[in-house]
This record gives sequence, structure tokens and C-alpha cells, in this order.
Amino acid sequence: MKYCITMEQTRRIAVYFEADCNEDAEVKAIQINRSTSSEDFESGDEERDYALYNQDTGQTIVEWD
Repeated sequence: MKYCITMEQTRRIAVYFEADCNEDAEVKAIQINRSTSSEDFESGDEERDYALYNQDTGQTIVEWD
């Protein structure tokens, strides 16, 4: 039988900063988001999940959490 495993890996980091107002904070957050590289996430928290599907029977063996 044929099976398919679909995997997901999520990494997250928190960056703390100060701003004078909400509008300035939004601008700064956009700058941080755009300038953050994939390597910056290597030290962050990690979460994994997967789903397993039987291609022959159309049955999902393991659902996403």
C-alpha cells in the first residue's frame, strides 16, 4: 500500500523592543519581520506535527494535532 506523511515544523522567536506609540510599534514590527533571517529562528522554540494518509484506501491514519 502507498502512504503519504505530511510534516510541519514551526519555529518562533520573540523580539522585544520599545516604541513611542502603537503606530511606531507597527512600523518597527514590520521592519523586524522583514529583516529577520531564517538563521535567526534556529535558536527559537520548535513545534512539530504530522498527518499520515493511506493513499490506497483514502483513509487518514493519523490526523493533525
